[in-house]
Amino acid sequence: MASVGIDIVENQRIGKLMSDSFVKKFLNDDELEDFRNIGTEDRRVEFLAGRIAAKEAVLKCLKTPNICSLRDITIRNDGLGAPYAEYEGHEIQISISHEKLFSVAVAMFLQ
Repeated sequence: MASVGIDIVENQRIGKLMSDSFVKKFLNDDELEDFRNIGTEDRRVEFLAGRIAAKEAVLKCLKTPNICSLRDITIRNDGLGAPYAEYEGHEIQISISHEKLFSVAVAMFLQ
């Protein structure tokens, strides 16, 4: 059986809210390191918006919106740079896409 989740985030809204404490609400330590290594502010906003959308999509996919924190979900990249999510030992396939105004993500979990 497969589960699917999708989410979209407005990049400008994330840019307006972006502070160190805001970022730490969504990114765990591994992701924070990647975030801090990004060179431009615009790319940081896009990265964070995409990660938030991906984590929300994972929650919808797993049907656990109130069970975990978004920091409990880790977004990683495989050897080819494609993103995937990890949560409680499970690997969830995701795709993240960016456009000037929005970042969108879809998650799929095969059980």
